Amino acid sequence: MSETLLHKPCSTCGATLQYQPGASSLDCPYCGSQNGIIAAPGDLERFDLQSATTAGEREKDLPPERRLSCPSCGGEAIMAPQVFAQSCSFCETVLIDQDTSLRRFEPQGLLPFGVDEDQARQRLKRWLKSLWFAPSSLVKLARPKQRLRGIYVPYWAFDARTQTDYRGQRGTVHRVTRRVQVMRNGKSQWQTRSQSVTRWRPVSGQVAREFEDFLIQADGGLEALADRRFSSWDTGALEAYNPDYLPGYEARLYGVDLVAGWQAATIAMEGVIRQDIRRDIGGDKQRINTLNTHYWDQRFTLVLLPIWFSEFSFGRKRFQVVINGRTGEVRGQRPIAWWKVAVAALLALGLVAGALLIAAQFEGVSLAPPGF
Repeated sequence: MSETLLHKPCSTCGATLQYQPGASSLDCPYCGSQNGIIAAPGDLERFDLQSATTAGEREKDLPPERRLSCPSCGGEAIMAPQVFAQSCSFCETVLIDQDTSLRRFEPQGLLPFGVDEDQARQRLKRWLKSLWFAPSSLVKLARPKQRLRGIYVPYWAFDARTQTDYRGQRGTVHRVTRRVQVMRNGKSQWQTRSQSVTRWRPVSGQVAREFEDFLIQADGGLEALADRRFSSWDTGALEAYNPDYLPGYEARLYGVDLVAGWQAATIAMEGVIRQDIRRDIGGDKQRINTLNTHYWDQRFTLVLLPIWFSEFSFGRKRFQVVINGRTGEVRGQRPIAWWKVAVAALLALGLVAGALLIAAQFEGVSLAPPGF
């Protein structure tokens, strides 16, 4: 096991520096000096997927938590199995475990934090207030005493070119009128009603799609991220991996291996391809009967993306919330106040019952003048 101390000292006073979201330099909180971040040379390295997956190498199980001694202050740091970089809890010096036997692939790219903890907390507070049927006391979780964890999470970024042959049906909706017999005021009457009818015809075709930086969350331990994807990441701003962005944050190893990551990617890519097919079919409605996708030029890389993370207990259950460290978008799990659901259901039933009562009253009233 090899461990590396990442001590980024201030060039003026020697104090340990931390990266502040959105900054282009490491500013010293003690003397105010600006310490420039040296950009990592070169572009993100991307690897051939077929060569990597046919190598037959299996990922090893991660070892249990490791105990590291901080060379800066002598304090003992406990590093969790899926963590490879964290700050010393005593002096904030960053410890990086660079044991290459932990994982086959190392991060090649990174998106630095752009949203700080205060901004993330405000986004979390607004999100908690906006939740329907959530307990009112949830807002307390956004108070400053509830610290958020800044984490760099591993993602697989896949590139691929695809071509898909499909067979399906195009549906065209037509309006037709029909005469139907109804009962009004105890009498049988004929009415003309308009209905929608869908006419289907077979179609076939081919669509092509090129995927670039298609992201698959590779941590494996954050349920809130596994269950809910962020709407977007600005992958065009990815930088070559640079440890200068790590001070003050936790960085994690991937728990979803490359093969499992690619399998998840093909499933998600098929969803995008199906949307392309539906647009290609056109019409008012679409049916996809069969599709066959060919992939080539598949490449991949491993990147670290920033999130703010909160975990809390409520009613003997644990819930996780994650906030995009670039955009402030909030995703997560939350408890439900079932009494609020019950009240809403009763109100809805009352509205429906009232509407039916009014309709029944009008149904029994004749609008014709007396004598007719």
